[in-house]
Amino acid sequence: MKQNLFKFIALSFVIGAVSLSCSKNEEPAPPTIVTIDTTAAIAAWGNVMQGNDPEEYTWPDLSENYWFYPMDVAGNPNVGLRIKGQYPTTNARFFNITMYNDQTMQRIASAEDFNIVPNDGSENPFNKSNVTGSNYFEINMVPEGSAIKGLKNVMTFPSNLQKLSLLLRIYFNSIDHDGGFGGVDVPQLTFFDLTTGNDIKVAERTDSFYYTFFGAMVKSIPVLKKQNAMVFTLAPNTAYSNGPTGYVSAANRLTTGNGLFFRFIPPVSPTLNNLESNRTADVRYWSICVGDTLTYTPHTITDRMIVMDGEYVNFMIVAKNDPNITNITAKAQTLKINLIVWDIEKHGEPMMVFYRQMYIRNGFEHSVQKITPYPPLNDKGMPDISLQPMPRNANVAHKVLGQNGPYGIVAPAAMILQPTFATTTIRMGEEANMPGEGQ
Repeated sequence: MKQNLFKFIALSFVIGAVSLSCSKNEEPAPPTIVTIDTTAAIAAWGNVMQGNDPEEYTWPDLSENYWFYPMDVAGNPNVGLRIKGQYPTTNARFFNITMYNDQTMQRIASAEDFNIVPNDGSENPFNKSNVTGSNYFEINMVPEGSAIKGLKNVMTFPSNLQKLSLLLRIYFNSIDHDGGFGGVDVPQLTFFDLTTGNDIKVAERTDSFYYTFFGAMVKSIPVLKKQNAMVFTLAPNTAYSNGPTGYVSAANRLTTGNGLFFRFIPPVSPTLNNLESNRTADVRYWSICVGDTLTYTPHTITDRMIVMDGEYVNFMIVAKNDPNITNITAKAQTLKINLIVWDIEKHGEPMMVFYRQMYIRNGFEHSVQKITPYPPLNDKGMPDISLQPMPRNANVAHKVLGQNGPYGIVAPAAMILQPTFATTTIRMGEEANMPGEGQ
């Protein structure tokens, strides 16, 4: 055993001497330069999921596009994930990149457009006015404790993470947009060496729980019952939720002859192409989306589409085949009610209505994120109603946010044709009508 130890020590000296000799007499090897196939690096995201595509499911907002990428972290040791992109220039309202634990669907971190530091020689048009030309950025995703230095826009994930997934989202100034990334190429995805920082190859996709989960969700939505009121509640923040977003939803059924009414005081959102208002507004964006139980979204009304009624915003959902649809449409316009005409024959009676706030200002007193989510999440990141009791109304928007939380009534659609009807009627009875009290 001693002889083996001596041999090992002697061999170590020899290796050390050879290494020292090489370091004295030879120039260090130049860094390896890898040529990345740009097209393949873009394709690593998979197909664009276009919000205004009527066949896109999972209740997307019509003004967005998004791309999904899953990575096998455990199968790629000492490898980081790099995003190389160009800031969008056309019709783009904002964009962000969110990182998830793909096994639990829970969010790890998010990078928003104006927080992304540009490459040397570039400028960030979301953070500086009058920017021209092509401007580039790079985001580097590394495990916690990584020793590599000098990288810009570093996002970290747990060192024991098995699978990582990304969602790249871009929102536009209108619901009329194409499937692109605001006039520039979708950012590239590459693997890089965590020791040298050099690119290795195009990022490789792995399988993901994303498609399994949403495929199962679409098939398992329970029968939605008719409610007496439009009550909006906050659900748990899970299932690949967007980093800076908060939203509440109301489930109901619309029958011909009835109307679903709701109103609230909305947040202040940025004015068009005003960078300063991007930083000071209550939210970067808000919208009302209406979807069916197949999780398609036929309707989105964004903050730049709405008609205001003083400080309030009013909404009415009415059946396309309502016998009074022509008069209702005219009266809704007069009363400054934002009308959504629902095609029962095409989409059915049950629907989900979403009120979304995007990138909420820190300290915004009427943020939907102030509402308590229910049910809480278990250690696997899934909702579990057995974990703890919840105070009544703690996750109800109008109970927590008052007039800034959406609330409404279900009533005959022709009610708005009556001379005595006023938009204040829409919130009548909000103390009495609560979830589960419908028929």
